[in-house]
Amino acid sequence: LSEGQLVGSYRVIQRLGGGGFATVWKVQHIHLKSLHALKVLRDDLASRKDIRLRFLDEGRIHAQLRHPGIVRATDIVVEDGIAGLVMDFREGLSLEQVIQEHPGGLDLQLVSDLGLGLLSALEFAHGNGVVH
Repeated sequence: LSEGQLVGSYRVIQRLGGGGFATVWKVQHIHLKSLHALKVLRDDLASRKDIRLRFLDEGRIHAQLRHPGIVRATDIVVEDGIAGLVMDFREGLSLEQVIQEHPGGLDLQLVSDLGLGLLSALEFAHGNGVVH
């Protein structure tokens, strides 16, 4: 993808990050003007039907979960070899950025707050039959 490109009803604004399976982009709905995150499966993986279907199933599961620590999927985009999950956009720092801002290490209260939030989200997901 590239900045300014249209994907479904969304205009790509900027790349937010990426990993082994997907890249996440900040996008804006062209009519509603709402901001979202678009998680796009890598091209080589999107061409594999089994992986693409599992990825899209992940989006359907995310759409059903309602927890403050779990980003909700709100739409699916499949077009021109692109498989993407449209998700709630949350403004803020990534965990990597938080760690970089604390070169001497994170204080115990922050680690506790982050950890308890993560554990709460995992407990909720597991209670709803989702294993991450």
